[in-house]
Amino acid sequence: RASSASPANSCGTRADPTDSLAAAWMRVEQNANWAGTHTPTSKKVCAPPSIGIWRTAPKQKRHRRTDVSFPPPQVPPPLPPRATTRRPTVRRDPFRRSRRRRNSDIVVTNALIATNLGIYVWTLLGQLSQSALSGQLSGTTERLVISRSFLDQGEWYRLVSSGFVHFGILHVALNMYLLYQLGRLLEPTLGSLTFGLVYGASLLGGSAGALLLSPNALTGGASGAVFGIMAAAVVGMRERGVNPLQTGLGMTFLINIVFTLAIPGISVGGHFGGALAGAICGAVVLAPARWRIPHVANVIVPCVVGLCCVLIAVTPSL
Repeated sequence: RASSASPANSCGTRADPTDSLAAAWMRVEQNANWAGTHTPTSKKVCAPPSIGIWRTAPKQKRHRRTDVSFPPPQVPPPLPPRATTRRPTVRRDPFRRSRRRRNSDIVVTNALIATNLGIYVWTLLGQLSQSALSGQLSGTTERLVISRSFLDQGEWYRLVSSGFVHFGILHVALNMYLLYQLGRLLEPTLGSLTFGLVYGASLLGGSAGALLLSPNALTGGASGAVFGIMAAAVVGMRERGVNPLQTGLGMTFLINIVFTLAIPGISVGGHFGGALAGAICGAVVLAPARWRIPHVANVIVPCVVGLCCVLIAVTPSL
């Protein structure tokens, strides 16, 4: 059957009776689209009719930018460096020790005190005889004291035994008290061996001094050895920059010197001889570390000092 074809619309589709009104509305002339953008003049925008949908110009395609620079990854800041400063080193005073350590390191001191007390009790028992009541020394005491006449007979052991005999309870009490205090002070610092050697050298120095100044007197007591230990401590303090007179030890040493010179019957040679020998030993064994004296000198020097004291004591008797 014959049919008449209607001319195609501007979009190239077949004409529709209902398209006349819709096409009129959907045609968008130049610069008159709904989005408000520029429309080229060579085309006319049209859209197929649809009920309830109003077509607009196509949206512009967004292009991803490639020139965007992102910030570098955030790294936490480094921790501050630890303090490398060391603690200030506090130099300990060698004369200051704990009480527990002092009591455990005074072996030689305790042994010397026990020996002196034991010999004193032995001589005290000997004085209960008839000879003691008459005011004379007992035979036990005479066998221990020192004098030039005994050394002339070859009894050289009296150089040592005279340092352990005492005349009276006050004599032994004062010497043992000072020995205990000095031992607590010096023996933990020097060591038992060095302390014993210094004590022995001081004892021999006291015997030599007594023989030089009072050769015919009967001399005995640990005063020479105690004076030597005290002098060694005083010299050691002085070498470390401490004024001994500002300490209790220096004042005790000074008071004992005054008593030695003021009270009659005290062996001046025994006290000063022991103090001189102890001071020589103390100058070495208590020398500061900056002097760099070898440790072997702590043994050699007291032995040499003691040997010299023996030679001084026995040379006139040879």
